[in-house]
Amino acid sequence: MSTHPSRSRSLPSASLPSFHSKVLSELGWSHVTTLSLPGRIASVLPADALPSLTPETRRQIEAGAPLYGHQVLALSHHLDGHPVVVATGTGSGKTRIFHLAAVEALNRSPHAVTLALYPGKALAREQSAKWQDALNRAGLATEGDGSVALLTGDHSDKAARLRAFSKARVVVATPDVLHAWCLQRLADKAVRRTLARTALIVVDEAHTLSGVFGSNCLWLFRRLQSALRSLGAPAPRWLAASATLQHPAEHLEALTGLAFKAVTERDDTSPRHACRLHLIRPGAGVGMLPGLGAWLRQCSLRPALPRFVVFTNSRKQTEAISLIGNRPLIDRDGSYAPDTTCRLLQEVSHLAPYRSGLSAVERATLQDRFRSGELRGLVCTSAFELGIDLPGLDLGFLVGLPESPASFWQRLGRFGRHAESDVFLIHDGSARCEAAFAHPESLLGWRARDAALYPENPILIARHVLCLAQENRDLPAVELPAASDPTFPIHFLRELAAFHRGELSGELRDALAAQGNDSPHLAFPLRSIDDTYTFKSTGGGFAPEGTVTYGQILREAYPGAVYYHAGTPWRVTSIDRRRRELTVVREKGYHTDPRTVPANLVPDLARPVLRDLRWAGGLRLIECHGRATEWVTGFSETRGGHPAPGGDYAQGSYGQQGSLFRAFDTTGVILVHPALRNAAIRSELLGGFLREALLLACPREAAEVAAAAGFLKVARRDLGEGTRFVALYDTVPGSLRLTGALGDRSILASTLAGACRLAQAQLGGSTDNRDQATLAALIALARPESEPVALPADWPGPARAQVMSPGSAALHRRRNLAVEIVSVSTDLDGMVLYQVRRVDDPSFQGTLGAEALSEIPGLTTWIPLSSVLGTAA
Repeated sequence: MSTHPSRSRSLPSASLPSFHSKVLSELGWSHVTTLSLPGRIASVLPADALPSLTPETRRQIEAGAPLYGHQVLALSHHLDGHPVVVATGTGSGKTRIFHLAAVEALNRSPHAVTLALYPGKALAREQSAKWQDALNRAGLATEGDGSVALLTGDHSDKAARLRAFSKARVVVATPDVLHAWCLQRLADKAVRRTLARTALIVVDEAHTLSGVFGSNCLWLFRRLQSALRSLGAPAPRWLAASATLQHPAEHLEALTGLAFKAVTERDDTSPRHACRLHLIRPGAGVGMLPGLGAWLRQCSLRPALPRFVVFTNSRKQTEAISLIGNRPLIDRDGSYAPDTTCRLLQEVSHLAPYRSGLSAVERATLQDRFRSGELRGLVCTSAFELGIDLPGLDLGFLVGLPESPASFWQRLGRFGRHAESDVFLIHDGSARCEAAFAHPESLLGWRARDAALYPENPILIARHVLCLAQENRDLPAVELPAASDPTFPIHFLRELAAFHRGELSGELRDALAAQGNDSPHLAFPLRSIDDTYTFKSTGGGFAPEGTVTYGQILREAYPGAVYYHAGTPWRVTSIDRRRRELTVVREKGYHTDPRTVPANLVPDLARPVLRDLRWAGGLRLIECHGRATEWVTGFSETRGGHPAPGGDYAQGSYGQQGSLFRAFDTTGVILVHPALRNAAIRSELLGGFLREALLLACPREAAEVAAAAGFLKVARRDLGEGTRFVALYDTVPGSLRLTGALGDRSILASTLAGACRLAQAQLGGSTDNRDQATLAALIALARPESEPVALPADWPGPARAQVMSPGSAALHRRRNLAVEIVSVSTDLDGMVLYQVRRVDDPSFQGTLGAEALSEIPGLTTWIPLSSVLGTAA
């Protein structure tokens, strides 16, 4: 859903529906403005505009609704043999393009197979029924004949899944199933026979294939093409749909290696219903969450109002809002009558949380109850913003702005598909909202930049090399991809050749160790680089279904945390790293927040950097490799809005010996400037302004970008020891080079200017010297006085040999455990060796090379190597 700014207008408060105006008045909240997104009349073309269609497909088109002009354009490109991406608004008929292309393929070849890939299980589940209906109407299938196979990974009967796959004309699946099941089973003749008949590959919601998930899919699609060529499949045609990315064709080419034709919103001729976007600012008297909960409860109790969806930006917020709307479920003593989380969701009468991490049964339960009207509202994360079409969804709430413009327009696109709609954007206190509320019309021009893909991530390359090696073994008479094979870039082919020679890189060795006895396809999921954990109950009863990553554990499921699932609070009592399990017990409706040490990045300037820019005014920007650490030392707890007795808790309170760590190699950008030498600067606040401004200037997933501040431990690249810097870095192990966007002059300028505006709004009225020093430093950073000079990437500087001091602590990288340095020595080649013992259990001791350890901010101290050789703690 999109509009042109010149066709929109702001409306006065009278535009608010009377019921909602009354509720806002009672809450003391204010209506800032209303943006009107106008409707549009459709423009259609006859089937004769596609003369190369088979008569059977043409008759089906003539029997149904006429085609929109952009649908004809997309099908024309497709019939000419081009890969096509359709990047038009939501509800513009992209699904019909898919269906007609598949029907045409079957009319030309009755044994053709369409592989339709959807990024989420819920969307795949809904679309499978639409595929079956499309084939039925075309006379190519009958209900229940197995022409459409739904494969989402939720089927426990493996034999039934294989039968469905072998029989299908359309395989509806997630990329996860393609990776973990289809390509993992290439030794099976039935799988090979079906794949060999693949004539059409559909990729829906392609803009979601970004970050870690997208970078994994980049290699997955290349492995798929390699397998299809080996099986002798005719080159399948690709057809994709996407939200309005800045360059959709380039994004699909990066994903697949194929040159795509793009049909964009400029070509969109579909009808659109008007939407009114109301900007609402909470008042001082009633907070955002309790006020919104009261508003939603009143909406759910009025049958005359339509059902509604509430979009939030976090799983935790989703659970909190649904909890406020369903307090009667919770007994005073915190006990619950239902015996499964799915039963809990079945008993919710008003609001229910819908997010990732729910099981297939839980998701299906919520969708079915909401579709039937039994549920009045859903509180959702981005898990619900993709192509699910629910008739009559004309009322919505956005709790804050999402991180990306694509998500913003996708969320708006869920509403008003069949009639005019009212959507309320609630200011959540974020800098994104503050910027939008200050200039509401800017929202209408908010457009997505290109999705983030990074094919150089060495961790992902190693994992997909292992997958491809197994697939090549399973395929008959397969030769290794030639060095000239355009499907795989040269750096991937070199790693594959090295693996077959037995010359393993560090990343390949780590991947083999992490794979264990599993297939690499099962050991390495597509959606995360982190380990994935499941839940179990202390008493042997039911526990939350679904999973969390280790990064999510640090944010919301650490030992002692109260973790919410399906509106139910659970206390995490312990973590088992070996089994990747979290033990939980049901808890009262308390809330916890982690106590952390500020995130840290140690830049490695001894290696060649990725970019080094210097301005005459003193600003220096270096994109480099580095080592990042995150550290949870305990947590705070509130009960009924008040601090819990005892205040903050240490991790040991719930069985965790020592703090939780996460350490990983990544890339980042460090900024150096004379103004940063002022010791009064609030470095963490300055970094936070820069991070928020970068996300506004170059939309990315907020969880994948972090800020830190520090100083150089040694002199490097003409920067002296002790040089202070502020850093923005990727939180994805191995990096996606997201923060490297700062090397673009326009993005850097927007980021620095945006950080100044955010700081001025928050600190401008402060009389605190530290606040004023922080603001002054940002203003100085934002004024580069010349064009930058690009410095050499490989520029080694002088360095003093420094080591971790005996008696201090360090992080064991592989195990993420704290160890104490006992002594330091060198071997005959001059390599540094550390004698260490575990902090939580000193009986475990050993010797490690320097590469096995990382700094723990605040606990690791450094001294010259010459002063410590031969000494012991």
